[in-house]
Amino acid sequence: MAHDVIISYSSHDKLIADACCAALEAQRIRCWIAPRDVLAGTEYGESILQAIQASQVMLLVFSEKSNKSTYCKKEVERAVGMGKTIVPFRIEDALPSGAMSFFLGNTHWLDALTPPLELRIDELVAGVGRLLNRTENLPSAATAPEISPSPETEAKRFTKLFADRPDVIAVVEAEASQASESIVAEFERHLLRLEVSVPYSAPGYDLNSEHFNRVLIQIEKRDADSEPGRALVSASRQPGATDEEGRKRWHEYERFIGTTARIRDTLIAMGAEVLPLVCVSFRQMNSGDAHNDCRSGFNHTGWIESELVQVMSRLRDFRALPFIADAVLRHPDGMTGHSSFALAIVRAVQSFGVDRNTVDACFERLAGVSASEILREKRERDRH
Repeated sequence: MAHDVIISYSSHDKLIADACCAALEAQRIRCWIAPRDVLAGTEYGESILQAIQASQVMLLVFSEKSNKSTYCKKEVERAVGMGKTIVPFRIEDALPSGAMSFFLGNTHWLDALTPPLELRIDELVAGVGRLLNRTENLPSAATAPEISPSPETEAKRFTKLFADRPDVIAVVEAEASQASESIVAEFERHLLRLEVSVPYSAPGYDLNSEHFNRVLIQIEKRDADSEPGRALVSASRQPGATDEEGRKRWHEYERFIGTTARIRDTLIAMGAEVLPLVCVSFRQMNSGDAHNDCRSGFNHTGWIESELVQVMSRLRDFRALPFIADAVLRHPDGMTGHSSFALAIVRAVQSFGVDRNTVDACFERLAGVSASEILREKRERDRH
């Protein structure tokens, strides 16, 4: 069922969270709250991700317990990444710390410290109602403060994450390390397929025996469950295997994995859950010598980086920005209109919908050249 607000809370604060939910729904403000709205048979984490995506507002019942809750931190982080408005409802005299402090930043708070709690909940309902443009029949909480739908403008948030680069990288890396084995396996399988489809289909590229053997090793690790992958490995490992048979199986595997665009779209379809793995892999590739020290043992990762940047930009999750900025800082001399990697970076950053002047100013701070200059150089090169 469609909803307006998702409620994030620690299990220790369930009674107050339920009271907030009941008060909001009494005014026809539709809420999503766990465990009530987690459908039987569905994966808990995926249900919450979908609920955040579908909501307009996240209500955070803030206390010392929720401040320390790993689940609440992840939920707030995802809401920030998806550009949702967060309304912290502080029920204890506690302040956010660590990652929670960063993600809540300049967010406007509603306090419930002064009794009676019922009146504070009425003020919350009135504030959320105004935020959603639902003013009819709301509680008469004239003293309730206005909740700004944009506590931080897109430009300021972009600048903070891209040019100022707070320590979001460590938070996202920690989340990647906690990804489920099934998600990691699926991501690495598609990463392998990207690594196969991009460099080996490039014009003029000749697949030599060294690179062919690298591919076989990776398929044995990550894609041997697929029939074409298993057939390729088996045919190539048999004593007396001919080059002709190996190439036949190779082309069958290529047809099976499909185009680069198809693989990229499959990664995008995995949603926000895969973003930390994409960001971490991108950074590991980009930090290698001349972009060639790929974690999975393949060369030519400059092409793969450009594909992963597209995945990050299509997911439009602001948590990816510090990783993209990190790549710009590592290779400032490569930020020219002659570099396909630089162009992929510029286009990815522009996809976040921030005005051109902000993007240009951030690029100049990081690389000494604006995004507009890089694109202008590309156009001039194309004309000649």
